[in-house]
Amino acid sequence: MKGQDWNLLGAALLLALAFGPLVFWGSRSRFEYQIETEARRRMFSPAAVPISAAEDIAEALPILAFPVAGAGPRDVISFFGDPRSGGARAHKGIDIRASRGAPVLAVADAEVLRTADKGNGGRQIWLRLAGGVKVYYAHLHEIHVEKGDWVSRGQVLGTVGNTGNARHTIPHLHFELINARGKEEDPLPIWGKP
Repeated sequence: MKGQDWNLLGAALLLALAFGPLVFWGSRSRFEYQIETEARRRMFSPAAVPISAAEDIAEALPILAFPVAGAGPRDVISFFGDPRSGGARAHKGIDIRASRGAPVLAVADAEVLRTADKGNGGRQIWLRLAGGVKVYYAHLHEIHVEKGDWVSRGQVLGTVGNTGNARHTIPHLHFELINARGKEEDPLPIWGKP
């Protein structure tokens, strides 16, 4: 096993020890909540689970939830690397077709780094996952989270829309997966090709 694998295994064990009793014994005391918060802080600290040397994001993270409820790879209408601006640049993410108001989901347990309502992305959300991996959501109709929130895999973050430079298009979610080195990667291999 590589050093990164041991760090991931250690983080998983820490989470199992921290969260296991909560699953079996029900409601949490203030002390248990503080333990959970500290465990999450440590797990999501970029130094806690370094993946900068990982060959692939898939090695470092469990399978991610699809970012739109009720949708899947078959609903992708624009792919990673597709030409933009007449071929002047490449698409850094994927666009997922959905009805306006469809729930947008957290792909994994994460911290909300920031939200915004401006520019080409319109209403936007950035999450930091384990090991410094980030995801970016754009063109939302509504945002239901704010900076500093901790979200769980599958939690509703907002709703699909067509804000920003997508205001004259059909409602869709723009989704990007950014590795710990800050480089965008194609998220589709995680879920399989359409």
